[in-house]
Amino acid sequence: MFEITLTYPTPLLQDFLRFMDCLKKEETVLSPKNQYMPREQLWGLSLV
Repeated sequence: MFEITLTYPTPLLQDFLRFMDCLKKEETVLSPKNQYMPREQLWGLSLV
């Protein structure tokens, strides 16, 4: 298994890993019409 660091493989994969960890920890309710995540939850992800 490889480790994701600040420089390897890319920051995008780090962001995706952070997003997946967040989904495991918090229950996410999508909007009924468009199936979007709440803005508050997305804002919280960008601050981490």
